[in-house]
Amino acid sequence: MKDMNQSDRKHTGDGTGDDADKTAQSITSRDIRAVAISAEPVDERLAALKSMKTELEARLSADGGGDLAPLVEEVDNAIENLSSAGGEAGVRSATASE
Repeated sequence: MKDMNQSDRKHTGDGTGDDADKTAQSITSRDIRAVAISAEPVDERLAALKSMKTELEARLSADGGGDLAPLVEEVDNAIENLSSAGGEAGVRSATASE
């Protein structure tokens, strides 16, 4: 008797080249800026930025090279700008060349 799931297994790949990207769901400088300048209410943007910071800080402990530190700094800057200017301020990028 044929296993009913056999055809599913036959057509399912082992993975694709973007598996790591999908798993990591990395936060970029562009993501931070997009949240900071979005049209959403300030409190929602602050909550999203704080969530990003929490995730980045959790990953920072495993980041031996310190690649995530500039992103944490950028999130901090965005939070500070939104908090002090009521959401109208721009965002300084810690990762962009000036």
